[in-house]
Amino acid sequence: MLNPLSLTHEANLGLHESLNKLEYDSISYLSYIIAGEIAWPL
Repeated sequence: MLNPLSLTHEANLGLHESLNKLEYDSISYLSYIIAGEIAWPL
């Protein structure tokens, strides 16, 4: 039988990785927008 705690741990790891990716995507998207706005007047 599987240990419920290990299942929870796996789920938390998956959630953590998803949040990290989401945060990274948001930051790269924002920096892309900012770079675009900075480059626009040139």
